[in-house]
Amino acid sequence: MFLITLSFIQILNQPNENGITIFVIGILFILGIYHFLLYFQHNDKAYLYYSLYVFLIFIGLLNRPNNGFIHSMVQPLKAVLDHISINFILSYNLVYLVFAYVLLDLKKRFYKWYRFYYIAVRLLFGYAVLLEILYLITGNEQIVIQGHLPFTISMYIISILFYIPLFKYKTPLSNYIIVGSLFLLVSSLVVSVIKRIGLSPEEQEIRYSIFYIGLIIENICFALALGYKQKQILMEKNNAKEVLIRQLKENERLKLKVQEQLKKDIEDLNKQAEADKMEKVKTKYDKELAEMKISALRSQMNPHFIFNSLNSIKRYIIDNEKENAVYYLNKFSKLIRKILSASMEKEISLAEELETMELYVNIENIRFDNS
Repeated sequence: MFLITLSFIQILNQPNENGITIFVIGILFILGIYHFLLYFQHNDKAYLYYSLYVFLIFIGLLNRPNNGFIHSMVQPLKAVLDHISINFILSYNLVYLVFAYVLLDLKKRFYKWYRFYYIAVRLLFGYAVLLEILYLITGNEQIVIQGHLPFTISMYIISILFYIPLFKYKTPLSNYIIVGSLFLLVSSLVVSVIKRIGLSPEEQEIRYSIFYIGLIIENICFALALGYKQKQILMEKNNAKEVLIRQLKENERLKLKVQEQLKKDIEDLNKQAEADKMEKVKTKYDKELAEMKISALRSQMNPHFIFNSLNSIKRYIIDNEKENAVYYLNKFSKLIRKILSASMEKEISLAEELETMELYVNIENIRFDNS
Protein backbone atom coordinates (compact mmCIF):
# COMPACT_ATOMS: atom_id res chain seq x y z
CA MET A 1 0.00 0.00 0.00
CA PHE A 2 2.85 2.36 0.84
CA LEU A 3 4.51 1.58 -2.50
CA ILE A 4 1.27 2.28 -4.37
CA THR A 5 0.89 5.59 -2.55
CA LEU A 6 4.51 6.47 -3.26
CA SER A 7 4.12 5.61 -6.95
CA PHE A 8 0.95 7.71 -7.14
CA ILE A 9 2.74 10.69 -5.58
CA GLN A 10 5.62 10.26 -8.04
CA ILE A 11 3.13 10.33 -10.91
CA LEU A 12 1.59 13.50 -9.52
CA ASN A 13 5.08 15.02 -9.16
CA GLN A 14 5.64 14.86 -12.91
CA PRO A 15 2.33 15.79 -14.59
CA ASN A 16 3.99 17.66 -17.45
CA GLU A 17 6.14 14.67 -18.38
CA ASN A 18 3.91 11.63 -17.81
CA GLY A 19 0.85 12.74 -19.82
CA ILE A 20 -1.41 14.05 -17.03
CA THR A 21 -1.28 17.56 -18.47
CA ILE A 22 -2.06 16.28 -21.97
CA PHE A 23 -4.99 14.29 -20.56
CA VAL A 24 -6.35 17.42 -18.85
CA ILE A 25 -5.86 19.48 -22.02
CA GLY A 26 -7.77 16.84 -24.00
CA ILE A 27 -10.68 16.89 -21.55
CA LEU A 28 -10.82 20.69 -21.66
CA PHE A 29 -10.75 20.69 -25.46
CA ILE A 30 -13.65 18.24 -25.67
CA LEU A 31 -15.67 20.12 -23.04
CA GLY A 32 -15.05 23.43 -24.80
CA ILE A 33 -16.07 22.17 -28.26
CA TYR A 34 -19.08 20.28 -26.92
CA HIS A 35 -20.54 23.19 -24.96
CA PHE A 36 -19.73 25.67 -27.73
CA LEU A 37 -21.89 23.59 -30.08
CA LEU A 38 -24.59 23.35 -27.40
CA TYR A 39 -24.71 27.14 -27.34
CA PHE A 40 -25.99 27.16 -30.95
CA GLN A 41 -28.48 24.43 -30.12
CA HIS A 42 -29.95 26.00 -26.97
CA ASN A 43 -29.08 29.68 -27.58
CA ASP A 44 -28.11 30.05 -23.91
CA LYS A 45 -25.18 32.39 -23.20
CA ALA A 46 -24.18 30.25 -20.21
CA TYR A 47 -22.90 27.63 -22.69
CA LEU A 48 -20.95 30.29 -24.60
CA TYR A 49 -19.27 31.69 -21.48
CA TYR A 50 -18.49 28.22 -20.18
CA SER A 51 -16.91 27.16 -23.49
CA LEU A 52 -14.89 30.42 -23.50
CA TYR A 53 -13.82 29.76 -19.90
CA VAL A 54 -12.66 26.24 -20.81
CA PHE A 55 -10.87 27.37 -23.99
CA LEU A 56 -8.93 30.05 -22.10
CA ILE A 57 -7.72 27.45 -19.60
CA PHE A 58 -6.99 25.10 -22.51
CA ILE A 59 -4.81 27.68 -24.28
CA GLY A 60 -3.15 28.65 -21.00
CA LEU A 61 -2.05 25.02 -20.47
CA LEU A 62 -0.69 24.38 -23.98
CA ASN A 63 2.86 25.39 -22.97
CA ARG A 64 2.94 23.02 -19.97
CA PRO A 65 3.70 19.58 -21.54
CA ASN A 66 7.43 18.80 -21.81
CA ASN A 67 7.01 16.05 -24.41
CA GLY A 68 4.52 14.60 -26.85
CA PHE A 69 2.81 16.01 -29.92
CA ILE A 70 1.45 19.08 -28.10
CA HIS A 71 4.96 20.03 -26.98
CA SER A 72 6.23 19.68 -30.56
CA MET A 73 3.27 21.61 -31.98
CA VAL A 74 3.51 24.64 -29.65
CA GLN A 75 7.32 24.79 -29.37
CA PRO A 76 7.62 27.57 -32.01
CA LEU A 77 5.02 29.58 -30.03
CA LYS A 78 6.33 28.78 -26.55
CA ALA A 79 7.60 32.31 -25.84
CA VAL A 80 4.26 33.80 -26.81
CA LEU A 81 2.33 31.18 -24.81
CA ASP A 82 4.54 31.71 -21.77
CA HIS A 83 3.60 35.36 -21.80
CA ILE A 84 -0.10 35.09 -22.61
CA SER A 85 -0.65 32.20 -20.19
CA ILE A 86 -0.52 34.72 -17.33
CA ASN A 87 -3.04 36.92 -19.13
CA PHE A 88 -5.25 33.91 -19.76
CA ILE A 89 -5.16 33.11 -16.05
CA LEU A 90 -6.42 36.64 -15.43
CA SER A 91 -9.02 36.32 -18.19
CA TYR A 92 -10.51 32.92 -17.39
CA ASN A 93 -11.11 33.97 -13.78
CA LEU A 94 -13.15 36.90 -15.05
CA VAL A 95 -15.03 34.74 -17.53
CA TYR A 96 -15.74 32.30 -14.69
CA LEU A 97 -17.57 35.04 -12.76
CA VAL A 98 -19.54 36.06 -15.84
CA PHE A 99 -20.46 32.42 -16.53
CA ALA A 100 -21.58 31.88 -12.92
CA TYR A 101 -23.90 34.88 -12.68
CA VAL A 102 -25.35 34.20 -16.14
CA LEU A 103 -25.95 30.54 -15.27
CA LEU A 104 -27.67 31.45 -12.00
CA ASP A 105 -29.56 34.33 -13.62
CA LEU A 106 -28.21 36.60 -10.88
CA LYS A 107 -29.56 39.71 -12.58
CA LYS A 108 -33.15 38.60 -12.03
CA ARG A 109 -32.80 37.12 -8.53
CA PHE A 110 -30.11 39.25 -6.84
CA TYR A 111 -29.81 42.44 -8.83
CA LYS A 112 -27.58 44.30 -6.31
CA TRP A 113 -25.05 41.45 -6.26
CA TYR A 114 -25.24 41.30 -10.04
CA ARG A 115 -24.35 44.99 -10.25
CA PHE A 116 -21.48 44.47 -7.83
CA TYR A 117 -19.97 41.63 -9.91
CA TYR A 118 -20.74 43.47 -13.13
CA ILE A 119 -18.63 46.42 -11.98
CA ALA A 120 -15.94 44.24 -10.34
CA VAL A 121 -15.41 42.16 -13.49
CA ARG A 122 -15.01 45.25 -15.64
CA LEU A 123 -12.59 46.87 -13.19
CA LEU A 124 -10.45 43.72 -13.04
CA PHE A 125 -10.59 43.38 -16.81
CA GLY A 126 -9.46 46.99 -17.14
CA TYR A 127 -6.65 46.22 -14.67
CA ALA A 128 -5.53 43.23 -16.77
CA VAL A 129 -5.59 45.33 -19.95
CA LEU A 130 -3.56 48.04 -18.19
CA LEU A 131 -0.89 45.49 -17.20
CA GLU A 132 -0.66 44.29 -20.78
CA ILE A 133 -0.36 47.84 -22.13
CA LEU A 134 2.42 48.62 -19.63
CA TYR A 135 4.20 45.44 -20.67
CA LEU A 136 3.94 46.33 -24.35
CA ILE A 137 5.27 49.83 -23.68
CA THR A 138 8.12 48.89 -21.34
CA GLY A 139 8.84 45.31 -22.43
CA ASN A 140 9.27 44.47 -18.73
CA GLU A 141 7.51 41.16 -18.04
CA GLN A 142 7.88 41.67 -14.28
CA ILE A 143 5.06 44.22 -14.48
CA VAL A 144 2.67 41.44 -15.47
CA ILE A 145 4.16 38.91 -13.03
CA GLN A 146 4.09 41.29 -10.06
CA GLY A 147 0.70 42.66 -11.06
CA HIS A 148 -0.68 39.13 -10.94
CA LEU A 149 -0.63 39.08 -7.11
CA PRO A 150 -3.09 41.99 -6.54
CA PHE A 151 -5.34 40.48 -9.20
CA THR A 152 -5.25 37.07 -7.49
CA ILE A 153 -6.02 38.58 -4.08
CA SER A 154 -8.92 40.55 -5.57
CA MET A 155 -10.25 37.41 -7.25
CA TYR A 156 -10.10 35.46 -3.98
CA ILE A 157 -12.05 38.20 -2.21
CA ILE A 158 -14.67 38.43 -4.97
CA SER A 159 -14.94 34.62 -5.15
CA ILE A 160 -15.55 34.41 -1.41
CA LEU A 161 -18.16 37.18 -1.61
CA PHE A 162 -19.77 35.32 -4.49
CA TYR A 163 -20.79 32.59 -2.05
CA ILE A 164 -23.22 34.96 -0.30
CA PRO A 165 -25.83 34.98 -3.12
CA LEU A 166 -24.95 31.36 -3.88
CA PHE A 167 -25.98 30.21 -0.41
CA LYS A 168 -29.10 32.40 -0.57
CA TYR A 169 -30.05 30.81 -3.88
CA LYS A 170 -30.92 27.40 -2.44
CA THR A 171 -31.23 25.14 -5.46
CA PRO A 172 -29.28 22.14 -6.82
CA LEU A 173 -27.96 24.48 -9.52
CA SER A 174 -26.19 26.70 -6.99
CA ASN A 175 -24.91 23.61 -5.15
CA TYR A 176 -23.05 22.49 -8.27
CA ILE A 177 -21.40 25.91 -8.56
CA ILE A 178 -20.53 25.98 -4.85
CA VAL A 179 -18.92 22.52 -4.87
CA GLY A 180 -17.06 23.08 -8.14
CA SER A 181 -15.74 26.52 -7.28
CA LEU A 182 -14.75 25.38 -3.77
CA PHE A 183 -12.63 22.58 -5.22
CA LEU A 184 -10.88 24.99 -7.59
CA LEU A 185 -10.51 27.65 -4.90
CA VAL A 186 -8.98 25.21 -2.41
CA SER A 187 -6.69 23.69 -5.04
CA SER A 188 -5.60 27.18 -6.15
CA LEU A 189 -4.85 28.16 -2.55
CA VAL A 190 -2.80 24.98 -2.08
CA VAL A 191 -0.91 25.75 -5.30
CA SER A 192 -0.19 29.31 -4.11
CA VAL A 193 1.04 28.02 -0.74
CA ILE A 194 3.28 25.36 -2.34
CA LYS A 195 4.68 27.96 -4.72
CA ARG A 196 5.72 30.22 -1.83
CA ILE A 197 7.05 27.77 0.81
CA GLY A 198 10.38 27.30 -0.91
CA LEU A 199 10.18 23.70 -2.14
CA SER A 200 12.58 22.47 -4.81
CA PRO A 201 11.44 22.75 -8.44
CA GLU A 202 10.88 18.98 -8.57
CA GLU A 203 8.79 19.04 -5.41
CA GLN A 204 6.79 22.00 -6.67
CA GLU A 205 5.62 20.04 -9.73
CA ILE A 206 2.91 18.40 -7.63
CA ARG A 207 1.11 21.73 -7.44
CA TYR A 208 0.15 21.36 -11.10
CA SER A 209 -1.45 17.98 -10.42
CA ILE A 210 -3.36 19.40 -7.46
CA PHE A 211 -4.57 22.26 -9.64
CA TYR A 212 -5.58 19.82 -12.39
CA ILE A 213 -7.57 17.71 -9.94
CA GLY A 214 -9.44 20.77 -8.69
CA LEU A 215 -9.91 21.96 -12.28
CA ILE A 216 -11.36 18.66 -13.51
CA ILE A 217 -13.72 18.35 -10.53
CA GLU A 218 -14.82 21.95 -11.02
CA ASN A 219 -15.53 21.43 -14.72
CA ILE A 220 -17.43 18.23 -14.00
CA CYS A 221 -19.60 20.17 -11.54
CA PHE A 222 -20.09 23.02 -14.02
CA ALA A 223 -21.03 20.59 -16.80
CA LEU A 224 -23.52 18.94 -14.44
CA ALA A 225 -24.89 22.39 -13.56
CA LEU A 226 -25.45 23.16 -17.23
CA GLY A 227 -27.08 19.77 -17.68
CA TYR A 228 -29.32 20.38 -14.67
CA LYS A 229 -30.31 23.80 -15.98
CA GLN A 230 -31.16 22.30 -19.35
CA LYS A 231 -33.16 19.61 -17.56
CA GLN A 232 -35.07 22.33 -15.68
CA ILE A 233 -35.78 24.16 -18.94
CA LEU A 234 -36.93 20.91 -20.55
CA MET A 235 -39.17 20.13 -17.57
CA GLU A 236 -40.63 23.64 -17.69
CA LYS A 237 -41.30 23.22 -21.41
CA ASN A 238 -42.88 19.81 -20.81
CA ASN A 239 -44.98 21.21 -17.97
CA ALA A 240 -46.01 24.14 -20.14
CA LYS A 241 -46.82 21.71 -22.95
CA GLU A 242 -48.89 19.55 -20.59
CA VAL A 243 -50.73 22.63 -19.33
CA LEU A 244 -51.34 23.68 -22.93
CA ILE A 245 -52.57 20.19 -23.85
CA ARG A 246 -54.89 20.15 -20.83
CA GLN A 247 -56.14 23.62 -21.76
CA LEU A 248 -56.70 22.54 -25.37
CA LYS A 249 -58.59 19.45 -24.17
CA GLU A 250 -60.64 21.63 -21.83
CA ASN A 251 -61.30 24.07 -24.68
CA GLU A 252 -62.33 21.16 -26.90
CA ARG A 253 -64.61 19.84 -24.15
CA LEU A 254 -66.17 23.28 -23.69
CA LYS A 255 -66.50 23.61 -27.46
CA LEU A 256 -68.35 20.29 -27.68
CA LYS A 257 -70.49 21.26 -24.70
CA VAL A 258 -71.35 24.61 -26.29
CA GLN A 259 -72.08 22.91 -29.61
CA GLU A 260 -74.37 20.40 -27.87
CA GLN A 261 -76.10 23.22 -26.01
CA LEU A 262 -76.49 25.20 -29.23
CA LYS A 263 -77.84 22.12 -30.97
CA LYS A 264 -80.29 21.56 -28.14
CA ASP A 265 -81.31 25.24 -28.17
CA ILE A 266 -81.82 25.10 -31.93
CA GLU A 267 -83.91 21.94 -31.57
CA ASP A 268 -85.94 23.62 -28.81
CA LEU A 269 -86.38 26.70 -30.98
CA ASN A 270 -87.43 24.52 -33.91
CA LYS A 271 -89.88 22.68 -31.68
CA GLN A 272 -91.17 25.98 -30.32
CA ALA A 273 -91.43 27.39 -33.83
CA GLU A 274 -93.26 24.25 -34.96
CA ALA A 275 -95.53 24.45 -31.93
CA ASP A 276 -96.18 28.15 -32.62
CA LYS A 277 -96.88 27.31 -36.24
CA MET A 278 -99.27 24.54 -35.24
CA GLU A 279 -100.89 26.85 -32.72
CA LYS A 280 -101.38 29.48 -35.41
CA VAL A 281 -102.83 26.87 -37.76
CA LYS A 282 -105.09 25.58 -34.98
CA THR A 283 -106.17 29.11 -34.10
CA LYS A 284 -106.88 29.82 -37.74
CA TYR A 285 -108.75 26.54 -38.05
CA ASP A 286 -110.76 27.18 -34.88
CA LYS A 287 -111.57 30.65 -36.13
CA GLU A 288 -112.70 29.34 -39.48
CA LEU A 289 -114.64 26.58 -37.74
CA ALA A 290 -116.31 29.10 -35.47
CA GLU A 291 -117.18 31.22 -38.48
CA MET A 292 -118.54 28.17 -40.24
CA LYS A 293 -120.59 27.28 -37.15
CA ILE A 294 -121.97 30.76 -36.98
CA SER A 295 -122.68 30.61 -40.67
CA ALA A 296 -124.36 27.23 -40.25
CA LEU A 297 -126.32 28.54 -37.28
CA ARG A 298 -127.41 31.50 -39.31
CA SER A 299 -128.40 29.24 -42.16
CA GLN A 300 -130.27 26.96 -39.78
CA MET A 301 -131.88 29.77 -37.87
CA ASN A 302 -133.30 31.60 -40.86
CA PRO A 303 -134.64 34.99 -39.76
CA HIS A 304 -137.83 34.49 -41.80
CA PHE A 305 -138.43 31.16 -40.09
CA ILE A 306 -137.97 32.70 -36.64
CA PHE A 307 -140.14 35.67 -37.54
CA ASN A 308 -142.90 33.43 -38.92
CA SER A 309 -142.72 31.15 -35.88
CA LEU A 310 -143.03 34.08 -33.49
CA ASN A 311 -145.98 35.44 -35.48
CA SER A 312 -147.67 32.06 -35.23
CA ILE A 313 -147.22 32.03 -31.46
CA LYS A 314 -148.48 35.61 -31.34
CA ARG A 315 -151.56 34.70 -33.34
CA TYR A 316 -152.29 31.75 -31.03
CA ILE A 317 -152.14 34.06 -28.05
CA ILE A 318 -154.40 36.65 -29.71
CA ASP A 319 -156.91 33.94 -30.60
CA ASN A 320 -156.72 32.74 -27.00
CA GLU A 321 -155.46 29.36 -28.09
CA LYS A 322 -153.18 28.91 -25.16
CA GLU A 323 -152.65 25.18 -25.56
CA ASN A 324 -151.62 25.54 -29.20
CA ALA A 325 -149.38 28.49 -28.30
CA VAL A 326 -147.68 26.50 -25.53
CA TYR A 327 -147.34 23.44 -27.76
CA TYR A 328 -145.90 25.52 -30.62
CA LEU A 329 -143.57 27.38 -28.25
CA ASN A 330 -142.26 24.11 -26.78
CA LYS A 331 -141.54 22.75 -30.23
CA PHE A 332 -139.90 26.01 -31.29
CA SER A 333 -137.74 26.25 -28.12
CA LYS A 334 -136.70 22.61 -28.47
CA LEU A 335 -135.62 23.29 -32.06
CA ILE A 336 -133.63 26.33 -30.98
CA ARG A 337 -131.88 24.28 -28.26
CA LYS A 338 -131.04 21.56 -30.77
CA ILE A 339 -129.60 24.05 -33.22
CA LEU A 340 -127.56 25.82 -30.53
CA SER A 341 -126.33 22.51 -29.10
CA ALA A 342 -125.31 21.29 -32.55
CA SER A 343 -123.40 24.49 -33.17
CA MET A 344 -121.18 23.69 -30.15
CA GLU A 345 -120.22 20.25 -31.46
CA LYS A 346 -117.66 19.46 -34.16
CA GLU A 347 -119.69 16.49 -35.30
CA ILE A 348 -123.35 15.44 -34.82
CA SER A 349 -124.99 12.11 -35.50
CA LEU A 350 -127.40 11.47 -38.33
CA ALA A 351 -130.15 10.65 -35.81
CA GLU A 352 -129.77 14.04 -34.15
CA GLU A 353 -129.78 15.74 -37.53
CA LEU A 354 -132.96 13.84 -38.53
CA GLU A 355 -134.56 14.69 -35.17
CA THR A 356 -133.80 18.35 -35.74
CA MET A 357 -135.22 18.19 -39.26
CA GLU A 358 -138.34 16.45 -37.91
CA LEU A 359 -138.86 19.24 -35.38
CA TYR A 360 -138.47 21.83 -38.11
CA VAL A 361 -140.97 20.06 -40.36
CA ASN A 362 -143.46 19.65 -37.47
CA ILE A 363 -143.25 23.35 -36.64
CA GLU A 364 -143.76 24.27 -40.27
CA ASN A 365 -146.71 21.85 -40.54
CA ILE A 366 -148.34 23.37 -37.44
CA ARG A 367 -147.81 26.86 -38.85
CA PHE A 368 -149.23 25.95 -42.27
CA ASP A 369 -152.16 23.97 -40.77
CA ASN A 370 -152.97 26.94 -38.66
CA SER A 371 -152.82 29.16 -41.70
